[in-house]
Amino acid sequence: MTDDFEMHLVLPAPPETVWAHLREPELLGRWFGWHHDGFDAELREVFVDAVVVERPGRELVIAGGHRFTVDGHPAGSTLHVSRVSPADGSAWDPSWRPIEEGWVTFLQQLRLVLDLDPAAAAGTRHTVMRSGSPRAGLVTDAGPGSAWSARLFGPEELAGTVWFRTPHQLGLRVHGWGDGLLTIMTDVPGGEGRVVLTTYGRSDDAAAATERDLLRWWAGVTDTVPAS
Repeated sequence: MTDDFEMHLVLPAPPETVWAHLREPELLGRWFGWHHDGFDAELREVFVDAVVVERPGRELVIAGGHRFTVDGHPAGSTLHVSRVSPADGSAWDPSWRPIEEGWVTFLQQLRLVLDLDPAAAAGTRHTVMRSGSPRAGLVTDAGPGSAWSARLFGPEELAGTVWFRTPHQLGLRVHGWGDGLLTIMTDVPGGEGRVVLTTYGRSDDAAAATERDLLRWWAGVTDTVPAS
């Protein structure tokens, strides 16, 4: 990643819907982050306590560090995320780079939610994350929109679409898991890699079984896997 950070997404929903997903707790809970004991407190910390709304319905700044701007687009909306220069003119702290990669992951989850059928997006979400250092050549090098299939773990052949690709991340939409999203991130300056799996509308038992298989696979394809 260079010293600059910008992200630009075309989203399949009107600006007022995108804005609601940045402000309303129930909608935030459909896409942001991964589940843990402090999830509700984290939502409040990031999207309430740390937010300055600069243009209602259009623009806000989170934690003084990143500006989110929503505009109209023929396909729905555009969401532009850019880094805010430190007010004192100091150099940007490189420890924020893993946080910015986190925004890439999360906002692709937002894009997924807006692309799903509303009933599916409102279904129970299961999201799991594990850190680690994945080995090179782990998964397909196909470009966004391409079909893919693989036996990533176990006997089941998974298939889907390459959802997005960046220098550090690959997102795979997995059709057999209710259009789940599997995101694999390689190491970034100041941080590790990680795997994030999000699915909707599956039973707790089915999601837990997939999670066990995923984490067993991840342990075998990473050099180190912290317990967190």
